Amino acid sequence: MNCLAYVQFEKITLDHDRRIFINSLQANGCLQDYHLRHWQVRNVAEEEDIRPKRQTGSGLVIQNRPG
Repeated sequence: MNCLAYVQFEKITLDHDRRIFINSLQANGCLQDYHLRHWQVRNVAEEEDIRPKRQTGSGLVIQNRPG
């Protein structure tokens, strides 16, 4: 599995886990604050600084930043 595919897989897994966690808290009545329902977990790529990189014409490597 290449690095980009691995990062995408990890992001999907973390997003799925985040939704399960939030739904569990809501079901148990532990999640009352509206703002907490919309928190986001940074994906593994951001945590470990593994982002896709692209080459410019000058040979300079530019890191793609989300957002």
